[in-house]
Amino acid sequence: MTRTKRIAIGKEIELNKITNDWFQTYSKLVENETYHVLLESGRGGRYSIIGMTPWAILTGKNNVLTIKNKRRRGN
Repeated sequence: MTRTKRIAIGKEIELNKITNDWFQTYSKLVENETYHVLLESGRGGRYSIIGMTPWAILTGKNNVLTIKNKRRRGN
C-alpha cells in the first residue's frame, strides 16, 4: 500500500483568544469572501472548520455536478 504525504493547506487559529463569540469571529473572517463554509462536529462538538478562498467551486443542480476551477495560471 502506497502512503501519500499529507500537506497542511490551512491555518489553525484559537478563536477563544480572538473573541468569546466564535460566530462573530467567523463572520468577520468571511465578510469579504464570496464563497465560504462553516463545518462543525455537531452538538457539543469540539471542532469547527472554516473554509474560504477556494481554488475550486463544486455546485450541484438537477443531478448535474459542475466543478469550476478558480486557480489562475502561474499560481
